[in-house]
Amino acid sequence: MHNTHPSGGVRLGSLGAASVLMAALLGLLAAPLSAQPNPFEAHEDSRREVAPQEPVEVQKDEPEAKPEAPSYDLGRQGQWSLGVGTLFSYTTTTNGVPEGGQINNETLFFRAAPSVGYFVIDDLEVSLSVGLLSRQLDRGGNEVAVENNALVEVSGRYFLSLTEPFSLYLDLGVGGYFGTSDRVLELALAEDEDPTSINERTDTSGLILSATLGAGYALSPSLQLRAGLGFTGLIGSESIVSVSRDLDVKTFNTGLTMGLFYIF
Repeated sequence: MHNTHPSGGVRLGSLGAASVLMAALLGLLAAPLSAQPNPFEAHEDSRREVAPQEPVEVQKDEPEAKPEAPSYDLGRQGQWSLGVGTLFSYTTTTNGVPEGGQINNETLFFRAAPSVGYFVIDDLEVSLSVGLLSRQLDRGGNEVAVENNALVEVSGRYFLSLTEPFSLYLDLGVGGYFGTSDRVLELALAEDEDPTSINERTDTSGLILSATLGAGYALSPSLQLRAGLGFTGLIGSESIVSVSRDLDVKTFNTGLTMGLFYIF
């Protein structure tokens, strides 16, 4: 038969309960500590995840280049020119009549002449023009005739440059013209017959002298507009075969000249 000590049993039971309680408290304390992240590990992870960024180059906007102004290098030695010039005026003409004497009349004068030129030295151009000129002639009374001529003229032209596109020039020319006109003549076929009106074709020819003071403006590096005040003198004759006479015809006029020329 075994005897049990009452007080020893109580002590063992108390110690067991205390041990269980202590273990429970330690478990509760250990759980929050283990769930909290380690700050040093988080810092290391952030250093590994964030890659170093390369410096970004900031590109500066370069200023836009201004377009270069065109160079109007016209009138240099060795350059050629092709163009056409015109002159229009309302002027006075003096022409003879078969009966003797002269008639003065106001007349329209028109000239158009293509030309080719060459700059023998800087700013000095020599050109050859071949074209047409037309003028009206008063025959007396109400009769008016038109004279049409071909012309050939050689000119010298000197340019004085003021700015790159703008210049002044002086032009002097000399040449000749030839053409035709017509006249109504009163001719008697016999001494005892009344005169009969005959429309006869006449031949015209003469000398042409010209001078122009003008200005040139470059529309582009190879295209030039020329305009000015032109003086023209025509000194010639009109030949009438039926009466075997040459009648003087003179015209001196001032008019507006204008032309467009390609220079290369």
